[in-house]
Amino acid sequence: VGEKLAVMQDSLTKQISGIVQSHVSPSPAFPMNTPIPLPTEIEMIRPSAPSPGPGQASVSSVGSSTFGSGRRTVAQSLDESSPKIRSATFNAYPLDPRKLASGNVVDALVDILSHFDLVALQGIRSDRDDIMPFLVDSLARIGRRYDYLIGPRTGPDMATEQFAFLFDTGKVETDRYQLYTVDDPEKLMTYDPLVAWFRCKDTLADQAFTFSIINLKVNPQTANTEQSYLPNLIHAVVHDGRQEDDVIVVGDFAGDVGQISGLQQQSIRIALRDTPNDTLGTAALSSILFSAKGTVEYTGKSGTLDFLRKMNLSIEQATAVSHQLPVWTEFLATEGSEPGRIAPTNGGEAL
Repeated sequence: VGEKLAVMQDSLTKQISGIVQSHVSPSPAFPMNTPIPLPTEIEMIRPSAPSPGPGQASVSSVGSSTFGSGRRTVAQSLDESSPKIRSATFNAYPLDPRKLASGNVVDALVDILSHFDLVALQGIRSDRDDIMPFLVDSLARIGRRYDYLIGPRTGPDMATEQFAFLFDTGKVETDRYQLYTVDDPEKLMTYDPLVAWFRCKDTLADQAFTFSIINLKVNPQTANTEQSYLPNLIHAVVHDGRQEDDVIVVGDFAGDVGQISGLQQQSIRIALRDTPNDTLGTAALSSILFSAKGTVEYTGKSGTLDFLRKMNLSIEQATAVSHQLPVWTEFLATEGSEPGRIAPTNGGEAL
């Protein structure tokens, strides 16, 4: 696996015109959208040469294909001293100016976020554009250097949200040319998923673990319908033309992901299932899943960060931070690494 080349703007804009005629499905589809413009002052990976842009992809409401064959070459065996990244998903709804006006809540959020190298955030609710810069600045005050990617506002007019990725710049890097939303003109899902690409930094670039990551949220009011579209959504991103064999799916699934029809396949590894991750400890809502064969970098370690107990908070104090706990999983930083040297767990580890 060599170093991934950035996707150039001119090839990406070809996607705006829609699905190539030969690939059009008669069923409702999710055509891939153009990348999202972000602040130019944030550093990006510059391509050394142009590469073909992503192919066209569509997701219909019929079918259940998900991850590909995931054939991989094991690069080397690693042990506990090998570099790793800890990735998390966190629905902090509502992550808004009112919540960030509380110093105690901000301190708790900074503590929570600093445990992870990459966090997929859902539930950003604001007409302003300073939520993520505020979090980055707050983390900088404790000596941590983070950056972010953020998507457009999506969802119903009176309940729009944004999804974002917050990442430790010393641990992973990204390519903003490979950031996009999955457009949904048929409104098969309430919130358009956000897709990004990352590469680990604690190893040589041509040996680094690279992956695409889908950040999504299922609307609880239409959970059964939206959950039924997830296999085809995953299939579309896996086959979006970037030839990235590692695809990680994170977010709020509005239920135990292990019970979702179409995701109960041997080709899919669910990092955390049957483990409550709401603040009250009553429901399994968020999770992380990936290709069982393709993503061999998974160390077998995953769990929730129970900040209520870790910070000795009352239920009222904890729900002021979030009604959900972050769900996390750990990956080795080297592409194609053999995880067998690290003892796997059954999930549900606490930080």
